[in-house]
Amino acid sequence: MRVLRIASESDVEKIARIVRSRISVDDVEERVRRIVSDVRQRGDEAVIEYAEKLEGVRLSRKDLYIDRKDLEASIEKVDRSVVSSLRELSKRIRIAEQPLVSIIKERWFVDTGNGISIEIFFKPVSRAACYVPGGVVPYISTAIMCGTVAREAGVERLVAFLPPKALTNTMMAALAIAGFDGVYRVGGPYGVAALAYGTESIERVDKIAGPGGIYVTMAKHVVSKDVGIDMLAGPTELLVYVDKKGSEDDIAWHLAAQAEHGDSVLLIAVTTSDSIAENLSRSIERLSRETGSMVFERVSRLLSIVVADNPVLAARFIDLIAPEHVEICSEDEDLVGMIKNYGVLLSGCVSTAVNDYYSGANHILPTMSWARWRGGLSVLDFVALRRAVRFHGSLGDLREIAMAISPIALSEGFEIHLRSISR
Repeated sequence: MRVLRIASESDVEKIARIVRSRISVDDVEERVRRIVSDVRQRGDEAVIEYAEKLEGVRLSRKDLYIDRKDLEASIEKVDRSVVSSLRELSKRIRIAEQPLVSIIKERWFVDTGNGISIEIFFKPVSRAACYVPGGVVPYISTAIMCGTVAREAGVERLVAFLPPKALTNTMMAALAIAGFDGVYRVGGPYGVAALAYGTESIERVDKIAGPGGIYVTMAKHVVSKDVGIDMLAGPTELLVYVDKKGSEDDIAWHLAAQAEHGDSVLLIAVTTSDSIAENLSRSIERLSRETGSMVFERVSRLLSIVVADNPVLAARFIDLIAPEHVEICSEDEDLVGMIKNYGVLLSGCVSTAVNDYYSGANHILPTMSWARWRGGLSVLDFVALRRAVRFHGSLGDLREIAMAISPIALSEGFEIHLRSISR
């Protein structure tokens, strides 16, 4: 655990760089590129080799794909309470997506004059794939998050892919409830490559979505010149802002919840109070002793506590980090409006786990500061904006259009552009 101080504007960027510097991906990219290239060249043969080498699972070509019929059959093999919870989660996600669904179902017609009209609409992606992590545990909630929004967007063919060992009956039931047509038993960067470029047994897709570890995230980045991706959604990030005294134990538990994901997590606590910083540190150490949990030891090892001189500097720091999750534990209601960059923000001193499993807001969120320019997964990630320009005017309209554009076209040196409209 380290304590850092922001005393002035000049400290903000310096401390942000220090906090972010712990996560490095440079040494990962070269290895991922080799795997992607190998799968692209050798197809199924490479996929099967990587499944055995990286996952310890020996597969044949017929083992690579599980269809929807088998997914649906798994529902009867899973505890009813789990099935019910998964269905309720999917329902809440659909409710939360309705404002956006209503937008993507609309069509607009705009008349811009001289016989020109523009039709504006959204077209669903034809083929999409969702990666479902299965490293520490199979993430059945992520299957629901990704599949539900893709189906709400109207994706024609939707498949999942995941590490072979993650395909439990519970996972298969979750995939069925989420609406997947099938699942490929391929994980990691070799799975990303297979879905991006296709193999003899795996159909290529138009878009790949879903979170993953650093290798999956880098693989998505590498293939993004050839296939659409949603975002870089890598190892989890939590930044907690706290200035409410007496909440230190709660915050320690919130941090520990995210630390369950493993050693790659980014954990930050921001406060304007030295006493809260000290008390939070003590709470973490005490809970580590009392619970005997390695998770609290991990929090102690990975956490950065940042003490800012005032809320304005704190908000500026948070915006530079642009973390996946921001929790606010403060009675200063103005603070929420001061913070702009985050994947999701939770106020009211509530744990991020509420969003992971219940709220309906998607928990597939940007990491690595991508929250500076985008938010969490939604139906908008599975549609493309289309504009169809129609001309239904006369020769006179074309002449007027040519006169209107003449100064611009000639200034750019494109005389033939002008003459192609009206000669």
